[in-house]
Order: sequence, then C-alpha cells, then structure tokens
Amino acid sequence: MVKKLVIVLGVAAVFLAANVFAAGTEPTEKPKKPEHAVVTVALEGIVSVVKDANSVITSIKLTTASKIVYNVTLDEKGKELGALDGKEVKAKCVVTEKEGQKWVKVHEFRLVEKSKETPATEPKPKSNK
Repeated sequence: MVKKLVIVLGVAAVFLAANVFAAGTEPTEKPKKPEHAVVTVALEGIVSVVKDANSVITSIKLTTASKIVYNVTLDEKGKELGALDGKEVKAKCVVTEKEGQKWVKVHEFRLVEKSKETPATEPKPKSNK
C-alpha cells in the first residue's frame, strides 16, 4: 500500500514540476487574430473627383445622402467610377476604416437614372358655353 502511495505521489510531483517549468516558457505559437468577415455593401451617393495639375486623379470620394463620405480606393474599378464625377451612382463595395476615415473598394457600380417627372399642371377651368 505504501509503495502504491509513493508511486502516485511521485507521478503527481512529476506533473506538478512539469507544469511549473512550462509556466515560465513562451508558447510556441502566437494566438491568431480573429479573421474579420469581408462584407459587400450597397452604397448610393454622389461621386466627386480631385485631379492634380496634369489632370491625373488624386482622390475619389462617394458622398451619401446622409453626408457620409467614403474614400474610394484608386484601383482599376475605382478609377472607372471616377469617370462619373458629379453623378449619382449605386455601388457594391467593401468598406474598411483606416486612420479614422472610411474607405471603399468598389466591385461594381451603375449610374442612378433620375426619373423624369412631368411638371404638375393646374387643371384648366371649364368654360360655361
């Protein structure tokens, strides 16, 4: 019986010593940061373009009706969007935030067609003939 107790205590001491020793060492792998889901959103707004003295686009912004301003990434699709300076568009894009500013990477866009409303006319008074 004493022999079994000595063996159990010896095994427990080995596990305890291993845990104390391991507590002072660094883990071999750093914990991974959680991956952020990439979400495509639909935005509608007015395109505004800034060009330098050589007419090269330096920035494109998309401003929504609620006055939220998104900086557009100047990749191929973003530059295509820049051709619609001053126009209202609907765009599917991924929104990120860098240094406190909202940025969008445009995947697709289309010009918003304004419906041509007919001006309201007053009814003509009936003549009593």
